[in-house]
Amino acid sequence: AIVFGEDMTAAGALKALKWNGILVPSSVSITGYNNLEFATAMETELTSVDNKCYQLAELCADRLLKMMMRQETSSFTIQPELVQRMSS
Repeated sequence: AIVFGEDMTAAGALKALKWNGILVPSSVSITGYNNLEFATAMETELTSVDNKCYQLAELCADRLLKMMMRQETSSFTIQPELVQRMSS
């Protein structure tokens, strides 16, 4: 198994493996990170970790606005989620 730090690199690896006749996922599993929209548009759909970047951005913007208005803020945790597809 190979885990990449982001989906674009994982997509490049999928292409290189296919070019060299290495079967995914029967010979090697590939996982990316970010769960970008193109992950489902690939010939072999990419397994990816969804880091919930839109939810994170929304919570950060909300917290920033509260801080600017000197309102009380609280910490938060966002749990990433494995989205399993054809590449693993």
